[in-house]
Parts: sequence; structure tokens; C-alpha cells
Amino acid sequence: MLAFGLVIAIACFWSFVGFAIVSTLLSRRNLLQTALLAPAAGAGATVLLVMTLNWLAPVRIVGPIVTVLLLGLSIWLVRRKRTPVPFRRLAPFLAVLLLAALANGYPMFRFGFDWISYGNDDMANYCLAAKFFLNHNQFAPPSPQDIILNRDGSLFYWYSNVFIGMRHGVDEVLAWALSLTGLSAPQGFMPVIVAFELTLIAATGALVLQSKKYRRAALLVCLWLSLSALTTLGSVYQLFAQVGGIGGLAAAVTVLLRRPAARPRSELVLGGLLLASLCTFYPEVLPFAVLSYALYHALSILQRCERVRDVAGAIGPVVGWWLVFVNVSLPVTVLTLLRQFYLGTGAEATGRGLFPYYMTPAAFAYMWGFRAISEAYRVFLIDISIVAGALLFGVAMAGAVWYTWKRQPVAIVCLLMMALSFALFHAGLEFGLYKIAMYLQPFLLGVTILTWSGLRRRVTRRFAGALLIAGLAGVIALGARAQLFYTVRSMGVGGGGLVEIPFASRDGLISQLERISAFRDVTLSDASDIVLAKLESTYRGRLFFLSQDFLGANLLRIAGLSTKMNRWNPVAIIFGDNREELRHARALNRIRTVFDMHQVHGDSNGKAAESDIYAPGPKGNAFLFPRSPSANDELPLIKGDPATSVLNRRAKGPSEYESIRLSSTRAAQNYLTFVNSEYGQPYHSDASGQSRGLVSMYQVEDDYFFHGDTMQSLGRVSLFRVLDPTRRVHLVLEYTASLNQDHQNRIPQASVIGATREMFPVVGRGSARLVSPVLELQQIQGSGYVSLEMGTWGRFFPEQRSFIMSLWGRQYRADNRRIVGFCRDISLISDDQYLAMQAPRAIQSFPGDLRKKSLEYSGIYEDGWVGESSDVVLQQDDGDSHLVVSVLVPVLEGRRVASWVALLVDDREVERKPVASGAVAFDVRVAGQGRRRISLRLDHAVSLPSPDSRPVSAQIRYVGFQP
Repeated sequence: MLAFGLVIAIACFWSFVGFAIVSTLLSRRNLLQTALLAPAAGAGATVLLVMTLNWLAPVRIVGPIVTVLLLGLSIWLVRRKRTPVPFRRLAPFLAVLLLAALANGYPMFRFGFDWISYGNDDMANYCLAAKFFLNHNQFAPPSPQDIILNRDGSLFYWYSNVFIGMRHGVDEVLAWALSLTGLSAPQGFMPVIVAFELTLIAATGALVLQSKKYRRAALLVCLWLSLSALTTLGSVYQLFAQVGGIGGLAAAVTVLLRRPAARPRSELVLGGLLLASLCTFYPEVLPFAVLSYALYHALSILQRCERVRDVAGAIGPVVGWWLVFVNVSLPVTVLTLLRQFYLGTGAEATGRGLFPYYMTPAAFAYMWGFRAISEAYRVFLIDISIVAGALLFGVAMAGAVWYTWKRQPVAIVCLLMMALSFALFHAGLEFGLYKIAMYLQPFLLGVTILTWSGLRRRVTRRFAGALLIAGLAGVIALGARAQLFYTVRSMGVGGGGLVEIPFASRDGLISQLERISAFRDVTLSDASDIVLAKLESTYRGRLFFLSQDFLGANLLRIAGLSTKMNRWNPVAIIFGDNREELRHARALNRIRTVFDMHQVHGDSNGKAAESDIYAPGPKGNAFLFPRSPSANDELPLIKGDPATSVLNRRAKGPSEYESIRLSSTRAAQNYLTFVNSEYGQPYHSDASGQSRGLVSMYQVEDDYFFHGDTMQSLGRVSLFRVLDPTRRVHLVLEYTASLNQDHQNRIPQASVIGATREMFPVVGRGSARLVSPVLELQQIQGSGYVSLEMGTWGRFFPEQRSFIMSLWGRQYRADNRRIVGFCRDISLISDDQYLAMQAPRAIQSFPGDLRKKSLEYSGIYEDGWVGESSDVVLQQDDGDSHLVVSVLVPVLEGRRVASWVALLVDDREVERKPVASGAVAFDVRVAGQGRRRISLRLDHAVSLPSPDSRPVSAQIRYVGFQP
């Protein structure tokens, strides 16, 4: 409740400050528009003053000062101007804004300040940057020694923001909120971004409300935006600067797209202020403001509504006031625009399949929220959604052209964005198209409502009018369904989709991080997820990661981004040598090392992975070994939740699951930590690594067969460092190919590599729990390493597309992962632990019996089906027992699938039976005791009926020992 209250408090503060400013500078002809512009103006005044003073002192000091100054100035202006607030006309808009706050922010009522939403990497970056500005002024570079020793993870963000001249207006606003509340950055993030969304909705209403006759249209636009799927996605997916910037764009064009002769000169001051705040929030959309201004006034001159000299005379004052308000942040605006243009038009902007959503016909369904991104869909429904979305988009485009001619500001911006979207599509710039779809949303909905209102006024028949109302209500309702999907997914109560850290809000990750003291000595972390690593760095100083140098990577990335632009950047000119020295010092702490894959035949450069999935693996796997600190010493260790990673699950019980735990490097024997390597990269690697199948493991997702559990899709190679290892170990792999959809579902010939390469005892199709032969670890720089090698390069999931979905964009995949299968657990156990394992006596219930950690098996689907080969290891207690086996051989494609079934014990055939009817039973007396490997062999397999394509031979009813 307090988190939601903070949303309302921030929105009210901005509204009060903004109303005082707008009512002073804007004419009083449209008081309702003044009130709707107020939140954007208040946010703009806040960020401009905070950023200016932050050059002198940290936001922790200047934040309260700015708040008092703005409040005092606003009270003085309100008392002096005495502009009446149109409460009666404003009330419906306030109700809609409250609805928007509830619709988008209701997870706060469940999680409070622990709501972490999708946990996007952008959010983690904004939090660390806000922490830096909270505690430091902009022109004070951090101490090189503090950077080298990782004393504070936020210090790196001076280089990724101030040094390269990257926009950081929203970071400063977040720091301002933290200075007033005492919250940490992750706690304050979601309340601030939801407040920004309310600002965006109100500003869009002001943009549509060009006169009193558009009051109803403006209200409808605000209502639609509050339930808009893509608008909500921008907030819950934590695109912080974008949400603030689009609201700033709507506010700026509302003021600037007017006839110069029809407005007082004070409006030019307001226009300069809003334009300056737009530049600090999100300079990427500044060209839309400039082009809209040019197009609006060109049309006015063409239609003889304005004179050229009037337009020219207004440009100078607007630019002048813009320069006054943006002041020392001008280089940031220019450098951000240049850098984003370079990145947005370069090879990286194509995305190479990472953002395929708007490169296929499904774009029309996503645009209106008829379908949600990452949502499973049926072919028939997606086709209907595409056709409906395309027709609606065509109507909106026609409306944009018509209302642009009539000089409606919302239509002008919309038409320009539509034109850019076609250019981006033609150029194949999928990331730009993904962004422009969200930029377009408020302006597209505004034009659609204006077009709908125009048709509604022209319709004379009651039935046609009712159809128009029903049609609009249906479109809004369908979009609200997708909006609900995005918000529910933002709770992170499951894996998959866009969620980066599942269960983080439910388990109170932020509160757990808050409880970890700010330890001054060295701490290690096993985090391999980039977002979790950055969040841990927000709270813990001197934190080092065993997977890779997440924070030091910023310095390397900055080098690639800023080289060509440093000549225009005064900060880079002054401190450039300092950055190079730090980058070199960080690089020296990592030694390039090669893990020997013990591959007799292989392609060491991995090129075969691109063409042949069965190509041999690499001979060596390079990675960067950290010189210090040494994980061989006993040091504090932050461990992740087994629910968010498949590593080390064998040692954890379900009741022990926490998002993080503070432990020690010696507290858990044979503890696996993922290592980023050349052929086993994390999921957040570049598109090239993903397309070549070099990603080791993707994010966790919900387990299809075991409700409440999670699994991870798996690539070919995974490299692990082992903490506190024993000399002789076994690697345990829980794997399934049941979901591969390749009509084979074979378990690959996987192996584990330490000092030697050892093959897993793999047979059959479906799933397996495999225990490797005993091995010793490979020693590198005094530390033990082990690698999982799946024996084959991954495949893409097959896609079936309808005729409509195949019209264009067939080269773009909805799922661009190239995987070998799915993994449920990867654990390392000692030889003593393996010998102490007590196997079950029987299996008969599926999938429940396959959950048992003591069960070794291979070649059994989770629902009990088996292919031609399957093994299971069971415990025989009595020296003379009966082995009882019962299977059912189905009839598929008009005949019995298999003609015979053979039963083997410890690889020796004990009985073979022909299949006369569906049921086949064995009752064999077996001498001996201990672990026994029970095997079934059948002569043929046939795929199950569509849509289940798994090849099967029989279904197990019972396998076990009886007295």
C-alpha cells in the first residue's frame, strides 16, 4: 500500500508544481488542457533543476532542496496567478488516471516495494546509475582504486552515463525520489515509472484536447491508454526513459504546435522548458518534435493560416529558452542522439532475430493488443487478430493523413512515426521497429479516437452508431486482455517469456538484499544472470562474480561506443586517459585460459555448428580466469535460488528455496558455479552466439510436466567451476527431450569432461536422470573445473505458419533459441554420496515416480511412454526376488507398434516375448541384490497422433522387484 501511495504522492507533486508553471505561462483559454499538461511540466521542472544542481552536489543533498524550492515557487505562483482548477471537468480524467494506476500498479498491493516486475536489464542499470547520482555529483569521477577493487558497483555508471555523455534524466529523477524517501533504488523504481506512465496518459489527453469539442475524445484516449497493452508493457518491462520521454514528447508538441500569432510569448518559455525536459529524459524522440513542428507550420503556411515571418520569429525564442533550461546538459543530448543513431542504423540494430515481433504479419495483432508478445496462440485466432489489426491500422493511417491535413498535432506525430515504421521495416531494423511500435501507441490511439469520433458524428442511423460504439468497446476490451497478461506476468510467479528473474517479487528478493549488510570485505557471488548480478551489486560492495566480470564489461562496452565521439565530448577529453587505465587494470585481472575438451576430432573454431548439428564439438573452450579474489579461500558467498537456476538443485529441499542466501565458499561441497566461456555463453550473449547455438542455458521456464517446478533450455556446452570439491565426483544430469518437437525426441550422447571425458549411460527417447562414471576435475590455476558436453549442436524449434503468417517475415522465428533440450538439474556429488544412494524398488506412477532424486533412468517419457530402448536402476533388497514388468503396446497407424519386447537385467537379456495383444507382462526370478539396471528393448516405434509427434513403442504400467 505504501508503494502505491508513493505513486500517487509523486504524481500529485508533479501536478501541483506543473499546474503552477503551466497556468502562469500558458493562456487560460483551456484550463482542462492546462491541468492535463501539469504532471509533465512538473516532472520536467524537477529533472532540469536536479540535473543542474547535481553538477555541484550529490542528489542526496540537492533532492530535498529542489523539492522545497519547487514547492515554494509553486505556492507563490498559485497565490499570485489564482488560476481556478476545473475540478468538475477534471474529475472524469482523475478517475481514469486512478484506473490506470490500479490497472498497471496493482501488484504493489501484493508485493509492496518488493515488486521487481520483469527484472529487465535496463532496470538494473537505471538502479545502479541512480545510486551513483544519489551519492555523487556528476563532475566527480570515481577513484580508480575504488573501481579496481569493486568497492561500489554504482561507480562504474559514471563511465556508462557521464563519461560517454549518455542521457540520465530519469536516473536523476529516481535518485531524487530516493533522496526524499530513503528507499533503495530497486524499491523506488516501480513507483516512479508508474508515476511517469500517469504523466504520459495525461499529456496525451492534453494533446488531443485542442479545443472544448474534443473533451470526450481526450477522455476516451486516456481511458484507452490506461488499458493499452503496449503502453503497459513499456512500464512493466521497465523501459524507464522511454515512458518518461514519450510523455515529454506529447506535452512538448501540445505547446509547440500552435499558431505563433495566437499565443502569448510566455508559451514559448513553456515550450522551451518542455523541450529541454524531453531532451534530458529521452533525446531519441526529439526528432519527432522537430519534424512535427516543421510539418505543422509548413501546412499552416501552405493553407495560408500563418506567415513565414511569424513562424521564423517564434523559433529563436523557443531555441533560446531550450538552451537556457538544458544548459550544461546540452552535450549529453547531442551525444546521445548521435550514439543512438549510430547504434540504431548499424548492424547491431537488425537484432538478428532477437526482436522479431513486428517483422511478421503478427505485428498488427501485437500493435493493438489483440495478442500479447510471448503469449501462446492458436493459428486460427492469430489470423483473425492479424486481419482485424491490419484493417484497423489502415483506418488509423487514413485518419492520420486526414487529420494531419487539418493540422491536428496528434495526427502529425502519428503520421511521422508511421512513415518511420515503414522505413525501419524495409531496412530490416527489427529493434527499431520494436521500439517505434511502443512510441506510436499514444498517438495511434489518439488518431483512432479522432477518426472514430468523426465517423460517429456523421452517422445518422442509430444502429450504425451502436455498431461503432460496440466496435470501439470490443477493441479496447481485447487490448485490456493483453494488458492484463503483461501485468500478471510482471508478478514473476513463473518462468519463461520476458521474465528475467522468476519468483523474485514473490520471494522478496529486494527485502532479502536489504537484509544483507554492506560488508566491507570481499564477497563472491554465483550469479550468472546479469540482472541478478547488478541488483546484488546495488546492495553489496566489493562483490565479485565467478561467472564473469559483469561490471567491468561496462568499461569494454564503453570503449566500443565512444571512440568516434570522444572528440565532441568534453568529459571524455578530460578523463579519457583515466578510463583507458582502468580498462587495462580490469583486463589484467582476467587470464585467458583454455579448458581441454578432450575431443579427438573437432572443430576448434565452432564453424561446423552453423551448418551441421551433429558436427564434432570444440577441442578447447576458452574463458577468462580471475586472478583475484581466489575462490579457493574461505570467503562469503551469495548463493542464488535453485528455482531460478537448475544448478545444484539436488542438495536443496523445496522448503529451503530463497531468492538469495549468504553462505561461504566452504559451506557446500562440490558446489557448481557457471562460467561464461567461448562455447558456453549466458543467455544474454549477442545474437550471433544464440544463432550458432553457443548459449549454454536460457532463462528458467515453467516445467510442462511437473507443475510448480522450472527447467532451462540447454545448449551443447556448459562449463562450471567447482567450489570445495572432493577428489572423485559424479555429475548428475536431469534432462528431457520430450518437448523438442523434432519427431525424434532422442536423448543425445552426452558426456562430462574433467581430467578425462566420461560418457553418460544414455539410451532411448524422452527424459533421463543420468549419473556419470566417477571422474576427477580438470585443474586450472589451482581450481577445479568440469564441463557438460551434450554431444550435438542444438536445433531451432519447428514452426508451423498459416497462409497469413507466411505472407512475409518467414525468416524471423518466434522462438530463436537453438537448443539440445531441457534440463531440470545439474549437480555434482561425491563418490561416497553416490554409493550411499538408495534406489527405489519399483516405478508405476508417472510422472510422480520420476521425481525421485534417487532414481537413475534413461529413455522414459514423463507420462510413462518409452521408445525402442529404456533403462531404469532399481534396488533389489532380497537375494532372490521376482522382477515384475508390465507394459502396454498400443495400436497406431492401424497396427501394433512393436512385435516383441525384450527384458534385460544388468545388460543381460533374461526374457523376450512376442506382442500378441496390447498388454505384455514379465515375472522373472532374479538372484542377487543391490542396484540392478533393468532395460526394455522393443523393435519399432511410431509417432503418437498429431499434435503429439513423439515416437513411442509402449507405455510402462509397472517395473519393480517383489518378494
